[in-house]
Amino acid sequence: MELTANDLVGQALWLFAVGMRPWVEERLVAVYGTAWQGSIRADLPPSTPAPGAAPEPFHWDALALCVIISKRWSLFSPPLKPPDRARVSVVWENRNQWAHQHVLELGDAFGVCQAIRYLLTTVNAAEAGLALGIENHVLNLVANRVPVPAMPPRAKETPKGDAKQGNLNSSEWWVYENWIQHKAVVHRANCSFCQGGKGMHKGSTTKNGQWLGPQGTRDEAMSVARETRQPDVRPCRKCA
Repeated sequence: MELTANDLVGQALWLFAVGMRPWVEERLVAVYGTAWQGSIRADLPPSTPAPGAAPEPFHWDALALCVIISKRWSLFSPPLKPPDRARVSVVWENRNQWAHQHVLELGDAFGVCQAIRYLLTTVNAAEAGLALGIENHVLNLVANRVPVPAMPPRAKETPKGDAKQGNLNSSEWWVYENWIQHKAVVHRANCSFCQGGKGMHKGSTTKNGQWLGPQGTRDEAMSVARETRQPDVRPCRKCA
């Protein structure tokens, strides 16, 4: 019987809880010493047992870890970076969907599995390898059900883009990887959405994604986009 997206997310969440717990506790002990349990008690959701409240050892679940990392972010950054904060949010949101028995799609499962794998890798958790295995399994399911068509050869063409972006190099290509929407889109440098890898909004952050580039050709940019392993990989409909 084939595992569902919910089954795979459940496995990934278990790895997240087992792999992140030692690192999170180590950080808390370094700051609060032996009083760390009492220091975080107020941050925990009512449904989560407080550490040490039960006779048996407290076992962190994914929800408690997401809450503590998010609310005490400065204790965990670095090595966690702004993109990792977005990944924690992805894990938190999908954990809630999973816990309330909402039916998850494969795209949701891929997003949360990828986020968990990144986080476990950042803290050097041994479970990162197992998380990668789940991520690859989900990716194969996505590829089999929603195949990404191969890009046909393109004839040499006149570069497109906004006239006002003419000072940008239209022969360069960039990839925007969005971790929240699980996509990687290829743009020309002079596309109004790209603007040389700066995006269309002033003061853009890396909370939701990142620009990768520049690349010299469209094919090179498409290769970089595929290497992100996002399920939705495509060229920009406006410029590419």
